Amino acid sequence: MILDKLRQKNKDPSVNPYLRMMDPDIGMPDMFYMMDEIGPVQVLRRFQKREDDFVYCGTFEVLHKTERGRRFCVVMRRRKDERLVPPEHAIESPEELNALVVAEYYPGVMSRIYLRGLGQNTMQSVVDEYVQRMCRKRRIRGLLGWTE
Repeated sequence: MILDKLRQKNKDPSVNPYLRMMDPDIGMPDMFYMMDEIGPVQVLRRFQKREDDFVYCGTFEVLHKTERGRRFCVVMRRRKDERLVPPEHAIESPEELNALVVAEYYPGVMSRIYLRGLGQNTMQSVVDEYVQRMCRKRRIRGLLGWTE
C-alpha cells in the first residue's frame, strides 16, 4: 500500500533511494550476480528473478577486472554448476566452459552486481590487456620454473 503511493508520487521510482531500499528490483534487470570467493578464486554467481523467488543460474570465475574511463570491466568464464540450474541456463558443451565473457559491471543494492555490454573498442582493449597479463604471468612462471 505505502509502496504503491511512493511509486505514484515519483515519475521515475528507480531514482528514489528510499523506494529502492524497500524494493531493490524496481527498474533493474531480472538477472543479477552475487560476488563470492571459492578458495583464492573470485566468482560471480548468476541469479534470475522468477515470480517472487530467485533461481541460481550458474557460476562464473573472474579472470580479470579493470577500469576503462570510469567504467568497471570484467573478464570471466563459466565454471561447472554448483547446484541444479534451469534447463535454459545449463551448460550445453565443454567449449562453453572455456568461452570468455567480457562486460561492464556495476553495483546494485543488497550486494547485487549487474552486467552491461561494452562497445567494440572498449571490449577489445580489455581483452588485449587480459591477454598481455596472461602472457606476462606465463613468462614469469617459466623463468622461475613454476608449473601449473
